[in-house]
Amino acid sequence: MQFHPCTAADCPHFKGWKLILAAESVGNVGQLAADLLIATLHLPLVGHLESQHLQPCVGLDAFGANGTLHLALDVMADAERRLVVVQQRSPALPGCQHLFAAEMAAWLEQTAFSQIAYLGSIDAQLRQSNAQLSGSQLRVISGGDSAVPGLDVTELEADVHAAAGNRKLLPPWPLAEESRSRGLPLFALLKFTTEGDNVLDARQLCDALLPWLGHSAANDQWQTPLSWESVYGRNRDVSAY
Repeated sequence: MQFHPCTAADCPHFKGWKLILAAESVGNVGQLAADLLIATLHLPLVGHLESQHLQPCVGLDAFGANGTLHLALDVMADAERRLVVVQQRSPALPGCQHLFAAEMAAWLEQTAFSQIAYLGSIDAQLRQSNAQLSGSQLRVISGGDSAVPGLDVTELEADVHAAAGNRKLLPPWPLAEESRSRGLPLFALLKFTTEGDNVLDARQLCDALLPWLGHSAANDQWQTPLSWESVYGRNRDVSAY
């Protein structure tokens, strides 16, 4: 995996910085959460990551109207906050999920981030008990034996891990397991969910991450990207009726 900066000035050393990484998982919750964080914190695009294991894609600016092109793996960064957000906009190629996870983990290891938050989701059907059906639907897969500083979220239960079965071939599992095997400071912040309108799930994920970020936004203050205005289609002109 190779980092391509937008300009020579956008080639900082990220060693010791915090990283937020979006997972391409159920309901695209991690990707929606990354969009909210990028839009609210006004993080500029500083480059792209190149992977041979992702489906290629290209699109116009999701956060403004300046014509900037966005690719499969966008890198946003803020030097003052020492924060990087990597937005993944396309899935891995068929059969390449573990190859992509190994490639990403190698880049994370080389770059030496201080902490890595991996935002994603889990199929709600994997819940195994009545207790899991109520209360907070947020879970965390920590990278080690200790709790994640500043994060008050329940560790993902062992029975959910066991029930996942072949679904562990899909995100967020491959990168979480690859990171653990390498001893990376990565934790996965996840939400039980189903496919549908997952904007509220994304907001809840961002709210839970706030103490870790040391940021003081509230749920009703999250700014949505310009690209979200067309999610539900355009309003009809009622005068036509």
